[in-house]
Amino acid sequence: MQPVHYDELADLDLHYWWFRVRFNYTSRLLLGAVAKPDLVVDLGCGTGGFLHYLTRSAGLLPSQVLGIEPDERAASIASKRGLPIRQMAPDDIALAQIPQPADVICLLDVLEHIEDAPAALQQIRKLVRPGGYIIVLVPALTALWSEWDVRLGHKRRYSRATLEAQLIAGGWEPIRSRYLFSAMTIPGLVRAKLINSNSLSATEFPRVSPLLNRVLTRIFEMETRFPSLPFGTSVAALARNNR
Repeated sequence: MQPVHYDELADLDLHYWWFRVRFNYTSRLLLGAVAKPDLVVDLGCGTGGFLHYLTRSAGLLPSQVLGIEPDERAASIASKRGLPIRQMAPDDIALAQIPQPADVICLLDVLEHIEDAPAALQQIRKLVRPGGYIIVLVPALTALWSEWDVRLGHKRRYSRATLEAQLIAGGWEPIRSRYLFSAMTIPGLVRAKLINSNSLSATEFPRVSPLLNRVLTRIFEMETRFPSLPFGTSVAALARNNR
């Protein structure tokens, strides 16, 4: 991905509503699966926003988390934030060297970048203890595909069914999955159409006022507390390693 993408992430991933909702939901899944993990690995951790959330807001210690990131710029930003980071070559991300088998591996907007996702998921199982978990978040719905996906190097967008199918093909047992940001689906369809017709720039995260940021955070936090609707702009899944 382009360096400007990571600059934008570093500018927003500690406070922007979209990140806050995702990080809070993911941490709830994580701590619901393993209340006291010895090691949580954020594979493809970007600039470290989720690790920062885990150690500042979810009560985990820096010794309990580790970020793996193939991009030098992103890894540098995360390291400067004081987070435990290891940089790896892109081709090795599914074969990361970690100090012990992880209780939970997190893939937040990573799987859609990988050509052969089931093969990568099979390799990632080697990093997780028997009975451990993987948490995956990916962009949803092929109808939302736009130049934004192309610019970010996405190979595909997902439905709940296709994500669960890839997890099963990778040797994982899906435990639960759901759509996130369901109320953003129609705005997302309009945005994708405008981007594809060159009527709107492919800005990744439109800036909002602090007040609107708080309102959106509360709205979509509440959405995650209710049963999933059959659509949304992201898909989240929790799966277990039963080997």
